[in-house]
Amino acid sequence: MLSSLYPVITALAAFAVLKERLRPVQAAGADLALAGTVLLAAG
Repeated sequence: MLSSLYPVITALAAFAVLKERLRPVQAAGADLALAGTVLLAAG
């Protein structure tokens, strides 16, 4: 389940370390992936 977040973690690390900007569609995808993971973990 957490392996689905690897692309999100990579994008956030690039944002934090390399100061790359996320496009709105990338930010929306990250939000949806995080929300889906939370929903799956909640049962």
